[in-house]
Amino acid sequence: MLVQNHTIRQAVAERSISNGGKTDAEKDLLCYRTQGFAPKGDQPCYLDWTLQDAKAKYELLTQRNIPVWVVEPVRGGRLAALSEEDTAKLHTLRPEDSAAAWAFRWLQTLPNVKMVLSGMSSMEQMMDNVKTFSSGEPQTQQETALLMELADNLKNALPCTKCRYCCDGCPQGLDIPMLIHAYNDVKFSGGGMTVAMQFDALPEDKRPAACVKCGACASICPQNIDIPGALEELADILSKTPSWAEMCRQRDEAARRLKEQK
Repeated sequence: MLVQNHTIRQAVAERSISNGGKTDAEKDLLCYRTQGFAPKGDQPCYLDWTLQDAKAKYELLTQRNIPVWVVEPVRGGRLAALSEEDTAKLHTLRPEDSAAAWAFRWLQTLPNVKMVLSGMSSMEQMMDNVKTFSSGEPQTQQETALLMELADNLKNALPCTKCRYCCDGCPQGLDIPMLIHAYNDVKFSGGGMTVAMQFDALPEDKRPAACVKCGACASICPQNIDIPGALEELADILSKTPSWAEMCRQRDEAARRLKEQK
């Protein structure tokens, strides 16, 4: 999501948002305070509606009268290139619509979405997007139910319910639900800038590598998740992921070289 910094500052100044907020959505919203137009990993696309708890964040922004701009509405192209099986399911209801059109029409059901930033790489994609938004035809409940079914199949995620039973006995004081949430996202997307930004801001002793594998969390988890194993895997992935600063440096260097070639 993209939200305007001056709007956040106004809400904070009016004390309608406080640092005492305890929900994940409130914590993420407060992160916007120090950013301008700040890209977030929790995109309100139909996949992240539950995978990244975008529903709660969208509702919180809406309650604060903060308009939502959507970046990566098709998750970097992932939702525009579904499997043949999933595409066939969509075509049973709307045989003429592309997978991307389904993702865009779902966004039209969210009245507080004021702008959708769609990356297009061909004239065909642009024409398809123009056609979708020109029709102004939000999805039906049946169509939305089908998308949510496809999203569940795409996620194949650890079934963390954020009950937080695991947190009370953690000797390291780790925010385990947040780390499992990041694990699910990394397993789906493969990591990248969003993950680097998130963990660069996290103290070393609160990162997954700080887990001592005592097993207290797993023994009390109602979903029987192998939490130490998941955190170990996440830590290994993060150890191979460049920092956000390094990614920015690499992008600047690539841009400089491209400019010199012209």
